[in-house]
Amino acid sequence: MQPPCALCSTLLPILEKYSSLELIEAIDLQKDDICTFVSFVSNWPQTRCACLCRDATTIERFSSLVEWLLLYIINLLQIFTVSDNLNDEDYSNQLNESDTSTQICSILTTTDQEQQRQYRQWTLEEKERLLLCVARCFTLNLPIYSAAHRNPSLAHHVAYYQMQHASADFKTFLSSYCHFNLSSNHTNGNNDSHHVSLYLYRHICSFCENRGLIVIRQVFESAKNTRMLPLSIAHALFVILTNLRHHLNIGKYLNMKSNKFDDAEWTKMKNQQELSECLTKFPQSHPIHQCVAATDKQRILHFGLYYRQHRNDGWHRNRICLLGDPCHATLPHIGQGVNMAIEDAISLAMCLEKYNFQMEPAFQEYYKKRFNRTKRVVDMARYMGSFYRSENPIISSIRRHVYPRIFLSRTMLKRLEKEIFENCPVPVQQKNIVK
Repeated sequence: MQPPCALCSTLLPILEKYSSLELIEAIDLQKDDICTFVSFVSNWPQTRCACLCRDATTIERFSSLVEWLLLYIINLLQIFTVSDNLNDEDYSNQLNESDTSTQICSILTTTDQEQQRQYRQWTLEEKERLLLCVARCFTLNLPIYSAAHRNPSLAHHVAYYQMQHASADFKTFLSSYCHFNLSSNHTNGNNDSHHVSLYLYRHICSFCENRGLIVIRQVFESAKNTRMLPLSIAHALFVILTNLRHHLNIGKYLNMKSNKFDDAEWTKMKNQQELSECLTKFPQSHPIHQCVAATDKQRILHFGLYYRQHRNDGWHRNRICLLGDPCHATLPHIGQGVNMAIEDAISLAMCLEKYNFQMEPAFQEYYKKRFNRTKRVVDMARYMGSFYRSENPIISSIRRHVYPRIFLSRTMLKRLEKEIFENCPVPVQQKNIVK
């Protein structure tokens, strides 16, 4: 057997420390070991070697380290939220004050002050590298994801999961968070390269199960400025969310579809049976069950997404002029609602300046300039929503496998570039997206 390459040799001693049958909680990596793992994940796409995938034991150890790192990052983000803009010295002083320790421990999942100090040893740049490493763990750029022909069978994953989580169903666990479809290849263990590795599914579900998405949301909600949440950290978190979105079962994990449609966006639950049917879409470990139990039943509402007819009434009356969703409500499926409102505001200001703030001619030109572009965006969002939410098996397959390749192709990016710069009513300096 050939010896491992130079890159894999740096990680192999760390993998050999742990048995494949150990619980994730039993792993305790030091900072140097974590940095070694992060460096390996960053550099592996250049070599794409399979030295660490020669046997199932090493593959399972690698997977355990990935899951441990995901839990570590979740705790790191929680402490990052608590600290806000405190430096390390201020934080050390806080830990030594009894009146503030209670506040800190009430937010963290751990009350071990020594463990909190270990999290504090990471610099801002190192935290960014850690988060980008986690983002790569949610792509196919890991050796255990690409070595499909060496991956264990579904039965192995089921046995491992039940060992980690007693009295839990592995298939239900995966389908609760991911687009998981039991094909014959998965069942028999003969996974082809075009199938997503079950290890990737496991890691994504583990991250969601341990409140990873909720913690990321709390980080953004608690940040009041870029000092509390630096742009580099915010960007890394967005990369994580973007990579997760390709595999998450958005319909089950984030959205609830009502069987009865109403023109109102917010509607009350009709009865307990309807509420129970909605809750069955979420696993028992999901925090929504606790939220529902603590909420008055009269305050539990459905939220529906509905297409609104594009207004063609001029968008103004006398001295009042509309912009944004009130005149062209846009569904969220292409993420352009806020952009359209910003373009409206700038276009309206330009028209007012052009006509020396004479309301009627300025409002009329503003309406003419904005109508066609906003209507095109509203219609595009409607069509994309129908595509995203379709339950047709053929369309679902196209959505998962074909659409990402087409959307990220050079031709599509060129068309987006043209739409952004050439058809934008706001004067901007063009920068090539695709070279």
